[in-house]
Amino acid sequence: MDDASSMTAQVAEKNRDVWSGTAAVEHFARINGFIDAGERNAFLSVAPRVRGQAALDVGVGAGRTVPLVRLFTDDYIAFDYAQGMVEGCRRNYPGVDVRLADARNMVEFHDGQFGFVLFSFSGIDALEHHDRGKVLSEMHRVLRPGGWMMFSTHNMDGPSYGEVPWRGRPSSGPAPYRAFRWIARAPLRVGRYRRSWMNWLKNRRLNVKGDGWGMHVSSPHEFGIVLHYVTLRALVDEVSKAGFTAIEVYGSNGARLEPGADTSRLDAFYVVAQREPA
Repeated sequence: MDDASSMTAQVAEKNRDVWSGTAAVEHFARINGFIDAGERNAFLSVAPRVRGQAALDVGVGAGRTVPLVRLFTDDYIAFDYAQGMVEGCRRNYPGVDVRLADARNMVEFHDGQFGFVLFSFSGIDALEHHDRGKVLSEMHRVLRPGGWMMFSTHNMDGPSYGEVPWRGRPSSGPAPYRAFRWIARAPLRVGRYRRSWMNWLKNRRLNVKGDGWGMHVSSPHEFGIVLHYVTLRALVDEVSKAGFTAIEVYGSNGARLEPGADTSRLDAFYVVAQREPA
């Protein structure tokens, strides 16, 4: 196995192991509704275009997006590559068709089977850089001509790229409140900081930086996962190369982004794009 293939396997398996755990499944099961204004506006943009059409929910996790997608279609299939998430989603939404599958090779789905394909919560970022092309190609293949897809991804120029255990984001609120909160949480911080440092030290060897993209240890799950980040320019390029047209990109603040936009305060991008009509 070459170095690139080895890294691909390590990143994908590491993240899958974390997300198959009970703590991660329970955490995702508590999250409801839209993540932020960007996801909401991307959904509002694409929903009228795909209403009533067959939908595929990739990386469904514990099922947060099940009720969102089923607002505009009952023809719905979901899958995830983490067994724990599949089981959690089935418990939360009995009767929904939830499968164990891999976005890099959607072999069980036919060409042009769906009018809408969703990959939410930056799930595509759990995979190594070279796998993104495989995922986008598969999303393109299973869409009918003229169908639409939506996915989210982390912003390399944003505040979450390059996070480290010893420097968190600035706390909000008056100084006395911040001090009280820090003291009250101190007993919990000791174990959390220890685990975060150990995970960061172990996983940082998987950090890599390319032209307009990077893989980096990320703070969720106490620095237990490695995620992909991408610049706005590189994101539009990779979606175009996968064969999609009519590309729209929304920032996590809800604004639709144009080329050259300032993205330094945005954690994530939300992409809405079309497979070219026949």
